[in-house]
Amino acid sequence: MTPHRTKDRRSLVSQISELQTEIVHRRQVYGRRVAQGTMRQEEMDYRIGSIEASIRTIQWLQAREALFRQRCPEAFGGAG
Repeated sequence: MTPHRTKDRRSLVSQISELQTEIVHRRQVYGRRVAQGTMRQEEMDYRIGSIEASIRTIQWLQAREALFRQRCPEAFGGAG
């Protein structure tokens, strides 16, 4: 079992980290495609922007995690 992993759940921190790593990878791949003319810069920006939006969503959830745990303990494996 990896750190930050419980069954099929990943911590919000690890999800954010993985998405940030993915952005770095995609910037390299998409950058090559843009340079080769097989992808438009606008498409690259849109796709990376979508991942960045996902990070912001998870960060929003992370900032409210304690509240969610309190109000919805069953979602976190607690008594419902």
